Amino acid sequence: MPTRFGVNHRDGNWEDTTARQWMIDTGARFIRTSVAWRDCQPNKDGPISFSPALDATMQSYIDAGLSPVVLVWKAPPDVTSSTSGDGPYDLIGGNPYYMARFMAALVAHYPQVLWWQMYNEPDRIADTDDDGGWGVSLGTASQYARMLAAVWDSVHLANPAAHVVFGGVAADNPAIFNVNKNYPTVRDFVSQCLYYMQQNPDDYFDYFCLHYYPTYAANWDTPYNKLLSAKITHYRQRLAYYGFNKLFVVTESGKRSTGGNQPSIDAQVVYLWKYNAQAAREGCVFNVLFSMSDIATDQSPTGWGILSKIGGVFAKKKSYDGYRAAIATLADWTYVERLWGTAIEGHVFTKDGLYQTVVWTINPDVASVVNLSSPVTIGTMFGIETEVSGAVPVQAPCYFKTRLTLANFG
Repeated sequence: MPTRFGVNHRDGNWEDTTARQWMIDTGARFIRTSVAWRDCQPNKDGPISFSPALDATMQSYIDAGLSPVVLVWKAPPDVTSSTSGDGPYDLIGGNPYYMARFMAALVAHYPQVLWWQMYNEPDRIADTDDDGGWGVSLGTASQYARMLAAVWDSVHLANPAAHVVFGGVAADNPAIFNVNKNYPTVRDFVSQCLYYMQQNPDDYFDYFCLHYYPTYAANWDTPYNKLLSAKITHYRQRLAYYGFNKLFVVTESGKRSTGGNQPSIDAQVVYLWKYNAQAAREGCVFNVLFSMSDIATDQSPTGWGILSKIGGVFAKKKSYDGYRAAIATLADWTYVERLWGTAIEGHVFTKDGLYQTVVWTINPDVASVVNLSSPVTIGTMFGIETEVSGAVPVQAPCYFKTRLTLANFG
């Protein structure tokens, strides 16, 4: 299985030659980027053009061996009254024709780009920096579904190898997102989309996408296991209820840094290992880190990135080394099974007849042990390996170069 790992291009990290090389050096093979419809077509009836700068950027991803995952958003102002451009097409009665026409031109212009994601967190209602998303009503949710159907046709006619990705569903804070877990009793944004699709059979999307942040773990951990697996389990069951069987991708997941640039065991690194192991378990085709670098509104060592950005200068955090180690350890390994003990969660991987098992304690504040009958190599979250045997204490994620079983868990 090729590497599933991804990084994101934003806030100048790809334009900075040093940061770009660090991004490539992680070993990630997907990069999430974006194209604003309104930048390429300022009004719906005007000409469509793609700037030399955009062409150069897209080519630079390909030249670096990365597969772009392109977020398409920000409609022209004569299509939507949403200031951000990320709301429904209320100025044209929800007509998807103009977006479908734009997508045909966009996909044909970039034939090496295969992943096209339609809007970011389309279940958004509104928040402080957005006056309305597709999630403002069930009617606009149906409009989003109709837009996907029109786009699917135009994308696949332009490039049969390309994929349409459902916009990354956030579904966390009900004050911001149109979300209700009690389907089918209550239809929220996603359920209304799927209901419309069920009632109007057509091709709509190739991959379902969601976003996950451990801040909202309590929303999903009961009754769906833990962390990312919990949220994917919920939406896999929901998709099945409406008759869909789709593979998942994740275009945002991450945790703020607590150690910054200091050489500490950072909670950010702990989460990144859990995220990537669980994404493999759930069969995610790719899973993108949020964020490669601290974002413009939070440029400090305790921000979202594994690179800090202070005064316009990028620097590696300790978490950069942790993410790179996770990719080096898990990339190209095939997932085998999850081990769910009373105190330890484990994930077994195999490659070329060899095995390794990533483990951590279910309660992050309580250590446990792995019992070994013979010496085995163990690696830390930063890829530092030693040989151990007997009762080995574990807590933060680590990996054993052997196939563990539940019998090994203390």
